[in-house]
Amino acid sequence: MPFLWRLTMRTGESTLWPALLRPALVKPVITLVVSIGALLLLALSALDMKLKQSGSDDLSRDIPVVQSLDRLAESFPSEGTVHRVAVRAPAEAADEVKAALGNLLERTAADDASAHDQEPAIRTSRTSGCTRSTSPRHIRRRRTRRRSP
Repeated sequence: MPFLWRLTMRTGESTLWPALLRPALVKPVITLVVSIGALLLLALSALDMKLKQSGSDDLSRDIPVVQSLDRLAESFPSEGTVHRVAVRAPAEAADEVKAALGNLLERTAADDASAHDQEPAIRTSRTSGCTRSTSPRHIRRRRTRRRSP
């Protein structure tokens, strides 16, 4: 190391730390108030943070690519968000599971938030039942937009 000898040749004490700490040791209350104020000022920017994953919903509807994406979503509504419901139950409750899943599908069929271009199916086995429902992308986007201030 070229300049390492300078570090080892020093005699005497450092002047940096006493110069930095002298005001804090002389007036600790003022130092405390100033440091708390500085921390609050730094933390002020965190109050406006939005912790979310950005996506196409955040883009302006005036962009041609976003308009194309909206048209594509309207053409293929079942390619949106997929909701899977799985139920594990004893084998003797298989009929109840199938009835409950059927009831769920009936309730979602009347909702605008469900895609209606594919017939949902219920799959059951001895101890489980499963169904799949989809939400179109454009429905979700409209609902998100309404909730925003």
